[in-house]
Formats: sequence, structure tokens, C-alpha cells
Amino acid sequence: MQGTGDAVKACKAASAQRAVFAVTAALFTGLLMLALNLLLAAFGGRALVALFGEDLFRTDWKYELANIALYVLLQLLPGLFLFWAIRLHRGKAVNPFAGPVGAPPYPFYFLPMCIGALYALNLVVQLLFGDLLSPFHAAGGDPLPTSVPGLLLRLLQLAILPPLLEEGLFRGLMLRLLLPAVGKTPAVLVSALVFGLMHLDPAQSIFAFGFGCLAGYAYVQTGSIWFGVILHYTNNLLSVCASCWTAMLPEDSPAMLALSVCLLLLLGFGAASACLYTELLRRRCPKRRATPAERLLPRRGEVARIVFCNPTLYLLTAGYVWILWLLYFAP
Repeated sequence: MQGTGDAVKACKAASAQRAVFAVTAALFTGLLMLALNLLLAAFGGRALVALFGEDLFRTDWKYELANIALYVLLQLLPGLFLFWAIRLHRGKAVNPFAGPVGAPPYPFYFLPMCIGALYALNLVVQLLFGDLLSPFHAAGGDPLPTSVPGLLLRLLQLAILPPLLEEGLFRGLMLRLLLPAVGKTPAVLVSALVFGLMHLDPAQSIFAFGFGCLAGYAYVQTGSIWFGVILHYTNNLLSVCASCWTAMLPEDSPAMLALSVCLLLLLGFGAASACLYTELLRRRCPKRRATPAERLLPRRGEVARIVFCNPTLYLLTAGYVWILWLLYFAP
């Protein structure tokens, strides 16, 4: 019996070490992305001008193509780091895009519930903290391209590439690293936190955290990123269409009123879908006992201690605040 107890203690100690490694690797990935953001903001434009000349900023489609190249680089390097961390952790490489093209339970309720819940979250954040967040919105972004190739490339950058690259990075690699180390709920929350902090706008960070939780839940339910890709694509496409619509139309036009009505209908449909989805899950999914592997995982309190006592978390938070100050407030 003493030998069995010692073996269980040794397994739990090894499990705690794996949890520390996985959490640190996930948080360090976020820190690496912030550092790359800072480097690209400081030197990326100069490097592109040195390579392609001043004409780069006079032709909108070339400018959009350069932004796409920088965006892919920003996703690729942290992805390689996570790929290495998973190989070190598990002893084998993984394919972030592997897995069945499945869906969580009741997908026709889940998808509108997600979209409605996310836009409801965004509305609540704007109502509660709109004045506080106004300096970040006042900074604005790049104006819409005027040429058709430029618009298509902007659509590629904002609506088509992010679902594939970001889901592959944050769910296909980061969440896959965290799941066997800390369990489902902590893994989803940590990956969603890092995903949120990578959007360098506080309102977008809150929205992205909520999205990361929903996409992480979809990954846990299906074992693949593809439903999350569909959800991500739907959300980004709606955002791009709404941005283009509001940029081209006056605020008091009937079309703007129609857009507002559509958003309200979407919120209502999302709320109704959330209530129905919750009730359907309650009936379908009875509580189950933990598997032997799950019993060896650190308890949630221990996982919380691992996360909040990790210096990388505070370096990541400080880096996020510092970059916000540089982007929006520095003279």
C-alpha cells in the first residue's frame, strides 16, 4: 500500500510539473507575440520600404499585401514555438489542423448563440465602459482601400486568414498543449486569455476572450478546430461587412437603421438560442465520473495557483499595458 501511495504521489508531482510547463509555454507564447508586435510596429514598415520602395504606401493593394505578410509572420513564429513545446512535452509532433470535421452538440443552436452572445457582450462593454474605451477607438485603423484588389486583400487579411491561422495557433496548438496538463476548463480559460490579450484594444480583448472560450468549448467537444474556424469566419465576415457598411453610409440613412435592426434581431436570436441550448445540454449530458487520467490532473485550485504565481503572466500583462500606452498615448 505504501508503494502504491508513493507511486500516486510521484504521478501527481509529475502532473504538476507538466501543468507548470504547459501554462508557462502558453503564457510565453503570448509574450512572444507581443514582442513581435512591437518589433514589427517599430521596424516592419522600414524593412518593407527597404525591400519594395516608397511606392509600397502609394498603392493600396501593395500595402495590404505587405500587411498580410507581416500578419502571417506574426502567427508563424509563435506557432513554431508551440510546435516545439508540444513535441518536447509529448515526445511527438502534432498537426494543428488534424481532427474530424465535427460539431458540438446541437450546432444549429450553438452557432447563432455564439454570435449573439459575443455581440451582446460587445454591447454591454460599450454601454458600461464606452467613455473609458473611447481613446482606443479614436485612434482608428487603416482606411478602406479604394481599389478592388485592395478590398479583396483586406477581406483576405481580416476575414479569411485569421480563422485558419489563429484557430490553428490558439486551439490547434496552445489548447492541445494545455488540455492533457490542466484539464478542460482551465485550458480553455488560459488559451482564451492569451488570445484576448493578443488583440491590442481593450474592447476587442474582452470580445476575443469570450470568443476564445466558445471556440475552446467547440474544440473540446469535437477534437478539431474546424467548427471554431466556421465560427471565427462567420464572426469576422459579419464584422468586416458591418465596418464597410458603416464606413460607406451616413449615420441617419435608412440602411443604417436596417443594420441596427438586424443586430438587435441577432442579439435576440442569440439569447433565445442560448436558453434553448443550455436546456438541451442539461437533458442530454448527465454528469459523469472522472477518468483515472483526469484524477491525476492538478485540482482547479492548484491550477489557479500555477497560473497566478507564474511570473510570465505578469510579464505578459505588463507588456500588454506598455504596448497599449505606446500605441495610443505615447507622444
